[in-house]
Amino acid sequence: MSEQSANTMVPPMREERPPLAIVLGGTNPHRALVQNLKHRGFRVLLADHLEAPPAADAADEHVRGSALDVEAVCSLATERKAALVISVCLDRPISVVAEVSRRLGLPSVYTPENALAFTDKVAMKAVFDLAGVPMPKGSVIRSLSDFDRLDSAPPFIVKPADSTGSLGIAIVRRADDLAAAYVAARDASSTGIVLAEELLEGRELSIDCIVAQGHCHVLLVRERLLHRTPEHGVQCYATISPAPLAESSMQAVRDVAERLPSAFNIVNAPLLIQGYLTTMEAFKVLEIAVRLGGGPSSFRTVKLKTGFDLLEAAVDCNLGRSITVSIQDSGRVYTTVNIYARGGPLLRVEGVEKLRDEGVIAEYYAYKPPGTSFPNVITARNRAAAVVIEAANYKTLYTKVRTLFEQLRVLDTQGRDIMAREVEFLAPTVEPAWRI
Repeated sequence: MSEQSANTMVPPMREERPPLAIVLGGTNPHRALVQNLKHRGFRVLLADHLEAPPAADAADEHVRGSALDVEAVCSLATERKAALVISVCLDRPISVVAEVSRRLGLPSVYTPENALAFTDKVAMKAVFDLAGVPMPKGSVIRSLSDFDRLDSAPPFIVKPADSTGSLGIAIVRRADDLAAAYVAARDASSTGIVLAEELLEGRELSIDCIVAQGHCHVLLVRERLLHRTPEHGVQCYATISPAPLAESSMQAVRDVAERLPSAFNIVNAPLLIQGYLTTMEAFKVLEIAVRLGGGPSSFRTVKLKTGFDLLEAAVDCNLGRSITVSIQDSGRVYTTVNIYARGGPLLRVEGVEKLRDEGVIAEYYAYKPPGTSFPNVITARNRAAAVVIEAANYKTLYTKVRTLFEQLRVLDTQGRDIMAREVEFLAPTVEPAWRI
């Protein structure tokens, strides 16, 4: 056999394409998810309804469409032969990921059955009740007349049963304000169902955890600093990490966290717990999510403080891989500050480089591109950016925050500073924490 004929019998080499991962939702934190997946050798397709979501330029491809449409996502995943469908920083796509993964036999950290309890607060509270998880008293509101049948009077927290973030949430202190709060919450819900909960007094906490082999490891407890007004509702303008808590309070948090994996059938997954440490030092759970927090105050601060890569672990969980939990405390304290803007179109955020060079801020995250128009209100959609600040102690941290608000400017296209400076560290109940 000649050399030529021998060569013709060898089939041509085919270049294998990398496996495809479909990321649902193009939020800023999902940029890090896209980058993580690409580092693992995936091609990444981002599915998001926006024309230019923040994570789009990091992905290999962006397909415009709803990340909440099960049939559309399933068709896309089937057509593209996706190896993974994933969303690690958003609540509402969880049920889509679970259902599409079940249909196509893809790995997932949740099933369609337990995904409901993670995305619907009515179902979630039913599980809390069965498991004896402490929570605020509340009632399901399906019409305005349901308020008349409540056993208690305002103040209430009125919120949608199935939305995320602060959208549609209001504090109601007078009965006259119930109708407006109900309409806002109902309109923010895909089901039109609303919850009315007792207004707890105390400190709101976000607890970043990882569940490994059914055991919940508490990684970081962050205190959420809230701006509450009748006009703007409830907005988180910053978090303190770690929250300055007594050991008895930390133990109360750990005791509750340990109950959740078995109650919700969680084996290996990230777990975000939001709750209140009341003035009586009792810990009550507001809600949980099998995901990372939605901003740099979550997985980035966890990595800076503990050395544990929560994003990496979340992806490993979604791929069915085992997790080893190892903590190395940096000994530092951190805050993530949300920068709000109002009343103009964004030109640029000015002063970032100077603040970074002076060691005031450690990390900066732009949330909105130039040209974004900010309405003259304060909502989560008015967050122009966020910064992470670190220090050796809380007092120094507070000094850096004051410098941030003195020097940073958010300019509109007319050169006006439209930074919402009323959303800052003014709450008197927070002050003792900064003096530690």
